[in-house]
Amino acid sequence: MNTTALLRHFADLRDGTHGDVVSRRDKERLFGAAVALLDPQARRALAELDADLLLGTGEYTASGVRRAPDGGLEAIWALSWPEQRAAGVPPITLRAVYGAGFHHPHLRGGTVREWPLNVFTPEQAIEELPTLRTIAAADLHNLVFLRDFRIVPATTRPTGGERVLGGAGRAESGARGVSGARVESSAREESTTHVVSSGHHESTAHVENTAREKSTGRVESTAHSESTAHEESAARVESAAHSESAVHEESAAHEESTARVESTTTHAAHAVRIENGA
Repeated sequence: MNTTALLRHFADLRDGTHGDVVSRRDKERLFGAAVALLDPQARRALAELDADLLLGTGEYTASGVRRAPDGGLEAIWALSWPEQRAAGVPPITLRAVYGAGFHHPHLRGGTVREWPLNVFTPEQAIEELPTLRTIAAADLHNLVFLRDFRIVPATTRPTGGERVLGGAGRAESGARGVSGARVESSAREESTTHVVSSGHHESTAHVENTAREKSTGRVESTAHSESTAHEESAARVESAAHSESAVHEESAAHEESTARVESTTTHAAHAVRIENGA
């Protein structure tokens, strides 16, 4: 990002000037000078795009400074090529514009806008090369949207060098695929081993848990049986005690009854003897 150009641009707005001049005529003069300084950089940006993406099939045109339809000034650098013309879309365009109602000039593409144009020295013009490259690339991108990727020769007609690179790329991709497959296979095996191991551990834990549950069940059952036996034994003892008590009570009652009978008999006999004596 050319922040120094932005600062010059904002200073214009702050001070109401452009390159220390105020009148429209002086600003137009500075605009013409800026176009001349930018010309080598604009051609270079388009040449790079032509070599890399259009495979050298592009044709350049440069308008120089001219009066624009709105009464301002403009300068256009355009790059056209066969696929673009056949598709009926505009060429890649770099534009320097000083609009009739503008305070100072700007840079544009055919489909994108606006960038500051505050160029007064060759060094400042060189600093604009990255911006010019960005505008040209964005313009081509938008032209592809107007049609499709087939308007870009490098996409449909790779060069010999690119075919070799493509082969190497495929080989590398194949190697990555094999390596990836091995890694994936190893990962699956490791995952399977982990699952089997986990399953074994879980199974062992389940068996152990089941054994513990059965053992606990047996202990509880034994304890229950022992408790039941103890309760039954206690019941038997209690029943025996109860029976013994009943027998004892019955025996005591019988003895008491016998004693009463004997006592009654004794009294009766005694009475008879008294009565007979009398």
